[in-house]
Amino acid sequence: MNFKTRAFTLIELLVVIAIIAILAAILFPVFAQARESARRTSCLSNVRQIGTAMLMYINDYDETTPSAFYYAGTRVDTFMNLQPYIKNLGVFFCPDRTDESDSCAFAVPTGWPANTRRCNGYGYNWGFLPYAGAGLMAPSFTASDGTEVEPGVSIATLDRPAEVAAWADTYNHPRYSMSAIGSILDAGTLGGNITSNSSLRHGGNINVNFCDGHAKAVRFKGGTVPGFVVNGLPLYIGVPRKDEDRMMFCSSADAVVDTNNPNLPSPLGLGQIPCSAAVKLPEAFNTQWWKD
Repeated sequence: MNFKTRAFTLIELLVVIAIIAILAAILFPVFAQARESARRTSCLSNVRQIGTAMLMYINDYDETTPSAFYYAGTRVDTFMNLQPYIKNLGVFFCPDRTDESDSCAFAVPTGWPANTRRCNGYGYNWGFLPYAGAGLMAPSFTASDGTEVEPGVSIATLDRPAEVAAWADTYNHPRYSMSAIGSILDAGTLGGNITSNSSLRHGGNINVNFCDGHAKAVRFKGGTVPGFVVNGLPLYIGVPRKDEDRMMFCSSADAVVDTNNPNLPSPLGLGQIPCSAAVKLPEAFNTQWWKD
């Protein structure tokens, strides 16, 4: 018996290719979204673990939040203080932050993983302004031996532990602050021409751990302070979209923010103001908010 084979015609092949192309165009963005969702979930888990470690630290250190120190080029930052409770440096790396820098490297204590140039993904609540206090650190000061100290605060001073941030996604390095002004959206990392919130990590959904231990994504927005330049770069501000959520940077509404602190990259010269007033500074600066 003779069987005749029939080949595909050119038109049929083109139709099949067109169908495959259409399916790829539909599915590839879905796959990309699924991968980003997985990274965001992993990031949220990291933030939650860091928050749990901080609560263990507070329990061991007389109900006081972690401090940080800097002396003669050597620093001990808050994430280092928590390492004995986590024993895994990888927890501090956000899957969506992969930039490297010499300034992100640090002297590794005995028993730690090998040194790394990869920047941590999470920052600590230094307050609405870094070094100025009112978050989980009191205002920075320099001791008589030249050591720069960012002292922790008593957990009893927190008015609303469930609403006060402890850790969050940040672009800052090497001190890893999540402060709203000049830190959480660090221009040195982002570059000087960001204008869109959607280009931020997780599409602008910043993962935040709070002082009661829970963690969630908070929608943030960024902005540029016109005419304000620090080390040749614009000054960026990052805050929650809901104005009332800005108080997450404040241990209490009356906590003192020292805007004249000499350790600030650029002291504002407004004296000591309550944190409830500090969170309104972006409007006083006529901040130009970025589009979505």
